[in-house]
Amino acid sequence: MTKMLLSAALAAAVMVSGCASTRSSGGTPAGDASVSLTSKPLEGVVMVKTDGMYVYYRNKCESCGHVESKVHRLLGPSKGKAIVSAFLCEKCGKAQKITIMGQ
Repeated sequence: MTKMLLSAALAAAVMVSGCASTRSSGGTPAGDASVSLTSKPLEGVVMVKTDGMYVYYRNKCESCGHVESKVHRLLGPSKGKAIVSAFLCEKCGKAQKITIMGQ
């Protein structure tokens, strides 16, 4: 049940935003020379750091306020584009949306 909820939340978030999906490894995306040097957290994350190529963040539940101890790493979004993803809160179990905007 919770896997279906997470899948539905992720699919809805990506379809609504029309933004880039998450990327967990690799270099600069092919044909994309404008990888953002800074990123802005919009919802569901606490930024740890950015190093010009990668964004390091922790998941934060907007419902109960719980912040995960694990640090996640993603290839930073291009200027004007967003990374949209979803996760299940460890504490309350609710599906949460993540949005990180490239600046």
